[in-house]
Amino acid sequence: DIEKSFQPKTASHILKLREAFPGQTIFGRSDVMKVIDIKTSRASDLLKEMAEHRIIEPVSGHGKGKYRFRNQKS
Repeated sequence: DIEKSFQPKTASHILKLREAFPGQTIFGRSDVMKVIDIKTSRASDLLKEMAEHRIIEPVSGHGKGKYRFRNQKS
């Protein structure tokens, strides 16, 4: 659960990204920077943290550093 795993501000960023990139939409660091208006290093840290918690997964074949949200299985 996102709210338990992350600080409140980070959790709100993740939820905002989930709204901006629904389903299997592919996104990268620059997209994250635009959506939540953060700097490069913070966007990289956020993507890294999300990947470590298995919220997003890397996507191959679309260039380096592209991700999508994992399918949420209940």
